[in-house]
Amino acid sequence: MESSPLPSHIGPYEIIQSLGKGGMGEVFLVKDPLCERKLALKKILPELSKYSIIKERFLREARFAAKLSHPCIIPIHTICLEPEIYYTMPYVEGETLKEIFKNTLENEKLGLPPHKIGTSIPSLVRIFLSVCQATAYAYSKSILHRDLKPENIIVGKYGEVFLLDWGIATHLDHMEEETDLFEVKEEEHLTRPGKVLGTVNFMAPERALKKAATIVSEIYALGTILYQILTLRLPFTRKNLEHFRKIMPFETLLPPEEAAPYRDIPKQLSSIAQKCLARDPKERYQSVDEVLFDLDNYIEGRPEWVLSTRLDIENKDDWEFQENVLLSKSLAISRLVDVREWVGFMISKESFSGNFKLEFELKLPKESEGVGFLLCIPEPSKRKSLEEGYCLWLGSASRPYTTLFRSNAEIMSIPDNDLHPNRFNHLCLERIDQHIRVYINGQLKLSYSSHLPMIGTHLGFVYKNPDFSLSPIKVYVGSQNVMVNCLCIPDAFLASQHFDKALQEYERIAYSFSGRSEGREALFRWGITLLEQGKRERLKLKQEHLFSKALEVFEKLGATPAAPLEYLGKSLVYYAMQDLDEELKCLELTLRKYPKHPLLSVVKEQVLFRLHETSQQNRLATYGFALLILRHMQSSLASPTHHDLINYLMQQNTPLTFIDTHIRFSDQKTSYLYQAITLSFWLHKPLILTEILESLPSELAEKPYILASGIFCLLHMQEGTLALETLENQAPLLRDFELHFYLEPIKGWLKVASCLSCLECLLEKMQQPITLHFLRSFTFLIEEGLKKESPSILLPFVERLYRCPLKHEQKHWLLALYIKLLLLLENFKEASLLFQEIPEELLHQVESPFYFLYGCYLWKTEGEAIALEHFILATQHPSLHPHALVALYLTQTEEALPKLFLWEKRDLYQKLSFLYTLLGKKRKLSELEKKSKKLSLS
Repeated sequence: MESSPLPSHIGPYEIIQSLGKGGMGEVFLVKDPLCERKLALKKILPELSKYSIIKERFLREARFAAKLSHPCIIPIHTICLEPEIYYTMPYVEGETLKEIFKNTLENEKLGLPPHKIGTSIPSLVRIFLSVCQATAYAYSKSILHRDLKPENIIVGKYGEVFLLDWGIATHLDHMEEETDLFEVKEEEHLTRPGKVLGTVNFMAPERALKKAATIVSEIYALGTILYQILTLRLPFTRKNLEHFRKIMPFETLLPPEEAAPYRDIPKQLSSIAQKCLARDPKERYQSVDEVLFDLDNYIEGRPEWVLSTRLDIENKDDWEFQENVLLSKSLAISRLVDVREWVGFMISKESFSGNFKLEFELKLPKESEGVGFLLCIPEPSKRKSLEEGYCLWLGSASRPYTTLFRSNAEIMSIPDNDLHPNRFNHLCLERIDQHIRVYINGQLKLSYSSHLPMIGTHLGFVYKNPDFSLSPIKVYVGSQNVMVNCLCIPDAFLASQHFDKALQEYERIAYSFSGRSEGREALFRWGITLLEQGKRERLKLKQEHLFSKALEVFEKLGATPAAPLEYLGKSLVYYAMQDLDEELKCLELTLRKYPKHPLLSVVKEQVLFRLHETSQQNRLATYGFALLILRHMQSSLASPTHHDLINYLMQQNTPLTFIDTHIRFSDQKTSYLYQAITLSFWLHKPLILTEILESLPSELAEKPYILASGIFCLLHMQEGTLALETLENQAPLLRDFELHFYLEPIKGWLKVASCLSCLECLLEKMQQPITLHFLRSFTFLIEEGLKKESPSILLPFVERLYRCPLKHEQKHWLLALYIKLLLLLENFKEASLLFQEIPEELLHQVESPFYFLYGCYLWKTEGEAIALEHFILATQHPSLHPHALVALYLTQTEEALPKLFLWEKRDLYQKLSFLYTLLGKKRKLSELEKKSKKLSLS
């Protein structure tokens, strides 16, 4: 029977030739008259257009493809319904994957030149990768193809790959009853109307049993395609659906390398195909992303994993250490016991060097605090504490964070870890070279790269409450990458502390690959090696020489695209030299100089690490890193761990009467800057404080109140010149506020007016009700007046104010000042009467303004022993309150005191000076004067 002649046109399109017929339609090569381009036009077969089911399937293909926008899904240009049903798409010259398989086999049989694609497994795998990506994309849009097979994959002349024929695709949100629509034809190549969707040789067993299509059944079809790619044959031969159902229990999968031994099939690809083709859906990959991950591993030459051992938390023989331990947290900024916590802690007996992977099943209750997995723990002989190495903490549904710690300091945190509560979740942790990756239920959740060497070899586990279920942990060790990075050899030398060999290799790579990322990384590690060598050098002179050389090497990075690593490296050197100021300067300079540099995240990680590390051992350093974060890394405070630590630090600060704590902030950023002002005060950083004040937007409603607190901070830092400059520069902004009246006398005092005249001026401007703004100006002038004037001259000012209506807290504040002046005047009788009016608990409360004064009164009137009984109570106070510091000094020694801020030292010496003046101890006063002079010079 002769074929009917080609029409000259279909709609506006000129027919060039027929490209072929399918089950439902015919494809033509046509010319688009408007765009003057060649297109493929698919038209429904005339004899089938009367069937509504066929027509719906034909249009379904076009509509689904039109919804999807992906490089491997052919786009639809137009859809026409009348007078003829057709749609147009780009014309792709090439072969289907089925034709590639067929031609490859034929060429082999006939002894013809090998097919350039079909004989190359790497080329075919790249095609398969594109198909998997298209399938994953469609699934992300809730669409299943349901007919994945080689004839629906076309490979263009220039390497383009397209997934075709979406005619039986379905949307997951409204899957139709497939038993009413389609059946499987006996031939493997065609799907047509009937009962079950799909092509029998690519059909998952559960689909033949009439179960609904899922992404796992799609993965089975992908596995069949991969099997064909590897072997050029199908894994199973099924005549039809009925035959498939009969032989299903007897089907045995032959491994690809046995089915086609001459094809040189990579073991990794064979494993992927076999896992995709598992009869039990639960044993297959559960997402296409998992398939893609293993494919990427093969393509990029990542290590193959070999099961090394299983670690069972119930088996004591697996662990060298398995105890409940007390871990510290933020102890440097608090003396509270509740910042320590008991945890179950275990470290593996066996060590695992190089690349490794952990796989396990974990079940957590919804309200669980979570569990932690320890990685890269040093050998016992090199272990300074149990907290060294990395810890991955997995939170429960109520605290859904995946957080990575380095030496108990958070360096990375990801919200929403997607751990399902009260059921087992599959987890995979990988360490490859300097990278850590975490997969939860097949999804990559955390990826971390370190610029610092990961040296430890032991694994571990930590938990707070035994409310979890954990399967034995499978530990896989990895081979080396197929494509070995040039840095691997010196990295190995560095890890084994063969520093001279590592230095030689890093230097060679740095110069050989100058201008490339490998060269820059080698330069950085060159500096790190010198630093590590210096840390282990016992001779101080040689150590200093190595540190100096490390600084020189890091400096070379400044003129490269990796410039932030220069200052990161230098900060590490100063960290090793215990030079905190220089370390902070380097880190701040990086944050200021390269605010948008892609490598800035590495510097930020180091800042956050140091914040948490110092919070356990060095209060002054903690404040320094906190100040850096509040000014330059506010976005990092979105993490609850960092935010909570900063908040805790601020709560541990002694409340200072001259810093306003009642300001309402317009936004979080301003609140952080106000905290930065407080920290600038504690750290005695007047220039930073004034810089923050100047950076505040003029339209900020709360700016006058922030300025006032900042000015008083400068005054108490004894930075009168800066305070005056700020007052004068900001005068226009302050003029319309109540603050102006109470700051004017301060400005007068700064301009060398007498305290008495300034006090008179202040009292004249006093308005009711009396506010904090008035009281802090008044208190400051009284305290300054005491340095030059007799207490008897200042007492009337206090008495005058004391008679005014005052709030309860203000009354205490002023009463303490009143008693102080009475004690200096040796009016112990009146002071005694006032003490009797004060509730007993307030006299013995460390935070009370009366505590220190009452102790001084007892020492003068009752003797040293009674006074020390009073003061010794404050030595147990959890925070470093000024009264607690005085008590520690008086009951122990000055050496027993922690390292203090400058203001704390000045305040301590002032209080001691008051006490010794009261007691008439001239020698003690003389010693304090010498110490105070040293402070002024420092």
